[in-house]
Amino acid sequence: MKERRVSNRERIIETAIALMGEQGGGVGTSQIAEHLKISPGNLYYHFANREEIVREVLRRLRKELSETLSLPASGEVDEAQLVTYYSEGAMVLWRYRFMVSSALELTQRDPELAKEYREFSIEGMDMVRRIIQKVVTRAPGAVHASDKDCVNLAENMWVLWNGWPRHAEFYRVNERVDQASIAHGLELIAMTLAPYVDEKFHQRVKRGLHRFVEGLSQGL
Repeated sequence: MKERRVSNRERIIETAIALMGEQGGGVGTSQIAEHLKISPGNLYYHFANREEIVREVLRRLRKELSETLSLPASGEVDEAQLVTYYSEGAMVLWRYRFMVSSALELTQRDPELAKEYREFSIEGMDMVRRIIQKVVTRAPGAVHASDKDCVNLAENMWVLWNGWPRHAEFYRVNERVDQASIAHGLELIAMTLAPYVDEKFHQRVKRGLHRFVEGLSQGL
């Protein structure tokens, strides 16, 4: 079967994601073109400037996270589903770590990107809120979580999710930031819910996440 040829536009976006993940948000169009072995003119045929590429990367991030955090058809969120949210959310964060760790610097230079990032944040926090409400209703803990609490918990988790890549970069001075270190952040973020869910529920989620992080650490 003949493989579908990947367009240069798609290659530019994927290369930008890969290079910025490795080198940070400062990667420019010349580096992307050089890595792809295409002319700057070929790149500018698809994107007028670096900002357009970064905006498209954010849209990819927004789409992938939306798919990752969508509620199941049943509307129920059990322990396994919550582990899936955390683990897949960790992988999205790993892929786009440069975007969230450099969000302030990137958006300061691009008002359109700033607007889209705010919309992304509002949308993301609301998706997290819906998940939290499902969880605390299914397995209520010792501390009752009101609707307002769920909103605040969602914002707390969102801030931690966005802040973890930069924390990992600074805190792990002599270690390479890898998938396992990013996933460990989600393992810690899960602790935020502990008082609001049943202890057995929380422990099962904790064990599931620990197995996931251990598997990444061991390259499984």
